[in-house]
Amino acid sequence: DSYNTAKELIAVGNGLKRELEELTKRDDIKVIGNLIHFSDFQLKDRKPNDKFIFFSLAFLEGEKGFDTLIKAFAEKYKNKNAKLVIGGDGSQMEWLKGIAKSENVEDQVVFTGALSREEVANWMNKCNAFVLPSRYETFGVVYIEALASGKPVIGTFNGGAEDIVTKEVGILVEIDNVKALSEAMEYIEQNHKKYEPRALRKYCTEKFSANVIINKIINVYKEIIK
Repeated sequence: DSYNTAKELIAVGNGLKRELEELTKRDDIKVIGNLIHFSDFQLKDRKPNDKFIFFSLAFLEGEKGFDTLIKAFAEKYKNKNAKLVIGGDGSQMEWLKGIAKSENVEDQVVFTGALSREEVANWMNKCNAFVLPSRYETFGVVYIEALASGKPVIGTFNGGAEDIVTKEVGILVEIDNVKALSEAMEYIEQNHKKYEPRALRKYCTEKFSANVIINKIINVYKEIIK
């Protein structure tokens, strides 16, 4: 088994590390995050908008929790001055549109379809906050892209977000807890000015920039060839 015979085993997050520990019975697995292209995501002055914009992004599939997100948004923001923008395409598009309609927020929930990297960066700049209540993540690149854009983040205890989102940069809630998610969204909306964009970007560059990740990987190789 290659997992057991490898000199070193690296996981991108602690959630995946725990799964690999169960699979291999190894206790020496290292955690090193994925490389992020920070140059694609920059701090930009946001144009004033009378609506508070929550942005979310992923393939529209089962594990991403968009059904929970739409219900949480509806609980606090139905007929309020807020918008939920959902980026990405997938097999659940029509089903999710149906949930938005049944929750009476279809005019406030925008489905963009598939987005280019440039379009993603634009929405990261337009929004006030990023939210993705995934049921499972090994890492969570989009959380870091949002932080690099200077936006606070709402995630879940899904195995990957815990390595990225601290109380200084956002909020984590239990998976599929509509009430907790809606309360987190309301808190961020009411307190978003407490999250200083430069501090958010600084936090994630210190943890996940290319130099940091590359040096960690090089150090593992150095240990192997000693």
